[in-house]
Amino acid sequence: MENDIKLLSINEIIKEKFFIPSYQRGYRWEKRQVTELLDDIWEFSQQERKKDEFYCLQPVVVTKKEDKWEVIDGQQRLTTIYLILYYLGRKRYEIEFETRPKSKEFLQNIDESDTSNIDYYFIGQAYKTIREWFEYKENVESEYTIKDEFSIALGKLTKIIWYEVNDGSNPINIFTRLNIGKIQLTNAELIKALFLRKSNFNNSSNDTFRLKQIEIASEWDRIEYTFRTMSFGVL
Repeated sequence: MENDIKLLSINEIIKEKFFIPSYQRGYRWEKRQVTELLDDIWEFSQQERKKDEFYCLQPVVVTKKEDKWEVIDGQQRLTTIYLILYYLGRKRYEIEFETRPKSKEFLQNIDESDTSNIDYYFIGQAYKTIREWFEYKENVESEYTIKDEFSIALGKLTKIIWYEVNDGSNPINIFTRLNIGKIQLTNAELIKALFLRKSNFNNSSNDTFRLKQIEIASEWDRIEYTFRTMSFGVL
């Protein structure tokens, strides 16, 4: 089958289920990226525009895996959009992280104070940024209808470039090619993706392969968390 590329509004993907595989980096957007996305969508919604004009997000690259879409690229944007929809109380797609067995439940009941792992910490901080952004607009700038206006702008006027991989290409190979040269992805994260290639576990069953992936990803996460929380002296 040929790969497919098209434009889809956020409303058109609301019923979908997304799966973030273990080779992906975790959620790492910080206040600046989240605020920039909120500002861009809001400013676009307030300007004069042509009838068919829309705000376009960067590509989301996916491949079908059973009843879910495996996200090869674009999970930071998808997760952030999910958090905005959650705050607005709107219908939203499902997201779950392979290395976080209870991530689906966490995202359905977000707790900003949950720092049990580094992904939940960043998600909680992003959600806090979203909440404070809307509260500022309402209380300081007197934008009392912002939630309604933003909901329309996000659902109808915001579109993603949807790239669907159907040709049987290896998702990790695609992920690596897409992210080589990107500032956001470090060499360490590319090495992590290479460690998690299925070809490294040729003699393993699918269940054993998945368990090994989760084990390596979890250990990588522990190391990353340690580096983020400890101070190291320079000799």
